[in-house]
Amino acid sequence: MQPTERLTLLKHMLSGTRVASLATVGGGAPYCSLAPICPSADLGILYLHLSKMALHTRNLEEQPRASLLLAESDGPDKNPLALVRATLGGEALPLVRGSADYEQARALYVARFPESDMMFQLADFRLFAFRPVSIQLVAGFGQAYRIRPEEVTTG
Repeated sequence: MQPTERLTLLKHMLSGTRVASLATVGGGAPYCSLAPICPSADLGILYLHLSKMALHTRNLEEQPRASLLLAESDGPDKNPLALVRATLGGEALPLVRGSADYEQARALYVARFPESDMMFQLADFRLFAFRPVSIQLVAGFGQAYRIRPEEVTTG
């Protein structure tokens, strides 16, 4: 697979995937959950709107390093080892409520998930910006590629 094809596939996943597996660490132990994701316009950031009641949120407040797994849907006619997937490692940091970055991210998030608008009124929800520092794309069985995060926003 050519580098431009890999990048196109990754961008398609970043823009089209609505929920990802979110891996965090808290109290020295790993924890994995599901979280809705919303990409920034340049696909360089993924926004997460998370409740403080959730363990993954408390983990991120303690340790912002995290990983996101975006994966193609499985089905009975598919080889699970050949599913297209991307693993992104990075940090998820909270945005300051009322800041320009927060308001821009909020608008993108609500446009993608209109039902979330009312949750932005709740005090226990926080908006996080996940910035990848590493990306691995698996484009099928035996097709694993590393992609630099800056390639996503400039390529």
